[in-house]
Amino acid sequence: MGLVSPVFKNKGKPATDPNSYRKITVTSVINKVMEKLHLNDNSTIINKIQNYLQRGFTAGISPIFAAIIITELFAEAKDNKLLLILALLDAQKAFDKLWHSSLLRKSYQIGIEGDKWLMLKAWYNELVSQVKWSGGLSRPFPEKQGVRQGGVWSPTAYKIFINPLLDLLQKNGLGCYIGSIYCGTPTVADDICLASNCPYELQAMLDLQENYALQENYTLSETKSTVLVTGNQDTHEFLLNGSLIQQSETATHLGITRDSKSRFDSSTVVQERISTARRATYAMMGAGLHGINGLNPCVSIHLIRIYIIPRLTYGLEAIRLAAKDLTTINQYYKRLLKQIQHLPDKAADSACYLLLGEPPIKAEIHRRILTTFGNIIRNFDSIEHQLAWRQLATKSKSSNSWFIMVKSILEQYDLPSCYDLLQNPPGKLTWKELVKRTVNSYWDNKLKLEAASKSSLKYVDIDRLSIGKTHLIYGVVLDKTLML
Repeated sequence: MGLVSPVFKNKGKPATDPNSYRKITVTSVINKVMEKLHLNDNSTIINKIQNYLQRGFTAGISPIFAAIIITELFAEAKDNKLLLILALLDAQKAFDKLWHSSLLRKSYQIGIEGDKWLMLKAWYNELVSQVKWSGGLSRPFPEKQGVRQGGVWSPTAYKIFINPLLDLLQKNGLGCYIGSIYCGTPTVADDICLASNCPYELQAMLDLQENYALQENYTLSETKSTVLVTGNQDTHEFLLNGSLIQQSETATHLGITRDSKSRFDSSTVVQERISTARRATYAMMGAGLHGINGLNPCVSIHLIRIYIIPRLTYGLEAIRLAAKDLTTINQYYKRLLKQIQHLPDKAADSACYLLLGEPPIKAEIHRRILTTFGNIIRNFDSIEHQLAWRQLATKSKSSNSWFIMVKSILEQYDLPSCYDLLQNPPGKLTWKELVKRTVNSYWDNKLKLEAASKSSLKYVDIDRLSIGKTHLIYGVVLDKTLML
């Protein structure tokens, strides 16, 4: 028995349409523990057969890796003046329509046998759910298809279900290569991206995807799927389910918007991040983030760190930001920090950052990029690790490669070289601590030098200011507020 909680998807969908809701199922604690134990018992088998372009729900692998692969495909196309075509496909209710018999067959084929297979079969036998809505429960109803979103085993079950398609495309050599490394299907669970440099090859990939969907009893939506074409090409149409797929100038994949006109025009995604952060800021206005009677800056910056910055920087570590877009996002963040401190716009930027102990948002983006690179270098068998060696060995400083950008950031902060890190990767916590300490020290020195040159800050004791520590004046104000 599972309790189903419908979650509204929003995104302009009508609230009266049942398809506008995502079905999240909560099961008993005992069932979750059993699923976790069973999954751990079979993890070796699953990891052995999983396609290396499947980046979803995998230990030690971040879904953002799939976005980095796509960034590298854009870089390779731009460096070599190649055509690049991406097909972003939408499977209608992929998790809810998964065919149980096919899942059980595929599980047996990959090596889950005996009692392990019988236990998996038992879970999908006589599934019953109830819908929880407005405090009430519907009558119980049987579920004959799908895996429960919210279940411990469900993401892995879907990966087993979709894995043969990824293997089929790779086996036939359909899709993009970077050097000798196959990169044609960067995937996160059910979110598959088909990438090719040839329109006829991409149509063949679409046909294979369509045939697999028909064989496995799920539906691909040609109206919600999108094709993104970058570079010059003759007019070419792409078909799915016998209908044309729309071709767009921009498309969003894994929350990151790509632009077909300018392959590295990051202004669209930056504006989206600023809009999202601005909405989040407005939502916090009730908590007193703005206004003369607002919260103490210590409290405000804490809320910004945990609530605003993640929304402002999401996905930016996986793309190359143009200098103008870095300036745009930095200006927004700088104005926000001045606002919570009630500083005028003309106040020195160095004072704005040092009083709060916060570096520019550029430093946060660099930290995220370097942390992501740290995850890559620790995964020796991953495709990203192979790409790192290949791109660093073959690309010049003028290349658009993400890994060349990482190399320049490491040099900027005087950190170990890419090659040393690839050969002797530090531990996760060691690397994160080193990156945080080095980045903060770099910006601390830079901002203090800038502050020392400002006549308006001659009465400020600059030596008592540092990144990572809020100025004592805000702590005194906070103490007085608490006393009152």
